[in-house]
Amino acid sequence: MPSPSDTLMRLQRWVFRQSQWALALAIYAVVVSAAVGIAPLFYYMVEGRFTTGILVAAFGTASVISIPLMWIFLKIAYILIDNQEESARSRADSERQRDILSGLLDASLVMQQKEDLVELLEATIQHLQHLFRQHHFALLVYGRRRNVVRHLVAPGLSEAEQRTLLLHSHLLLTGHPEQLFEQLNALSTPADASLRWTLFPLWNRMDRIIGHMVVKGGDLPQESHKAVELFRDQLAAGVENHLLRMELTQLANTDGLTGIFNRSHFQNTLEAHQDAKRQTPAMDFSLLMIDINGLKPANDGHGHLTGDQLIIRVAQLLKAACRSEDIVCRIGGDEFAILCPASRQEQADRLAERIREQVGERPLKLKDGQLLPISLSIGAACSDDCGPEQILIVADRRMYEDKQRFYAQQASAS
Repeated sequence: MPSPSDTLMRLQRWVFRQSQWALALAIYAVVVSAAVGIAPLFYYMVEGRFTTGILVAAFGTASVISIPLMWIFLKIAYILIDNQEESARSRADSERQRDILSGLLDASLVMQQKEDLVELLEATIQHLQHLFRQHHFALLVYGRRRNVVRHLVAPGLSEAEQRTLLLHSHLLLTGHPEQLFEQLNALSTPADASLRWTLFPLWNRMDRIIGHMVVKGGDLPQESHKAVELFRDQLAAGVENHLLRMELTQLANTDGLTGIFNRSHFQNTLEAHQDAKRQTPAMDFSLLMIDINGLKPANDGHGHLTGDQLIIRVAQLLKAACRSEDIVCRIGGDEFAILCPASRQEQADRLAERIREQVGERPLKLKDGQLLPISLSIGAACSDDCGPEQILIVADRRMYEDKQRFYAQQASAS
């Protein structure tokens, strides 16, 4: 679909060509009128009489002379018009290339300055949106499990389109993007008949896809397609570097006893998920707050070494029950938290049940052969249910309610 500027340029070119024709016809009319008006006068002065034949002769002679001249005039005018248009296109192409190179340079500087991956993705989209005003861009970055979206930044897409991208991102990775695009087109209005979706994979140095750039709009011309590819390649390198730095940071945020993440990492990651939810409403996440029941009696009855073993066993069981993309943290002595990206309330509840089942089936075996049962209190909450700011409060409250039920059952059993 041509842009408004292209349409205006075509209209101006058509009007200018028509004006040249009008001018040529006006010149022809003036020449013929002058010939028809002057020739009979001279003929009368020479011959002393007037005949209609002289009018025909004057008209024919003027036409024979003026038509080739008019053709030459129009030819020269069209050549000048084409030269002007070619010069204008050349200037526009040069300015476009300059803008693209400037955008690439600015994006490169941003990638070096931005420490936050989401801010990097947002800045890249701003540069692309400035250069390609008729299109909208979405950036997906995957985690260790490629079918789980770690980050989605899509300011130009509706919330329904964002959710569709999140739910069916696996179609991009399995080589069936057309199926996803059909679902996205179904969300569009009939007025968007010219809508097209274009896909640009982001590869790392090992030729592994770490993300996708999705473009919504009309067909991209070849030059624009190449320009977007340049941004894509530069962005892929920047994203890979950020992911590597994040992994190094995660190593520094590891709990010394259990090997899982510590409280500091939990706080930073929770804030990042809350910010992502506020910026992109479709980016839901879940939180599970977990507390070990009966750690103090275990310490008192079997020693603190047994208490440490119990904490380590719980951390192992939590990791085993979770997805690789879930973030398991030890936030206190016997308190744990699990952040689940791209997860809803029902998924969080299923995870809580799975954890309870696995913990109940695997008691801690002590040195004397005695089996120490493990019991956990769990509270689950999701950002689609209570909002990102309240999710910690809600999950913590539900965990304490679960703990109260546990001790009430213990009291009634005794």
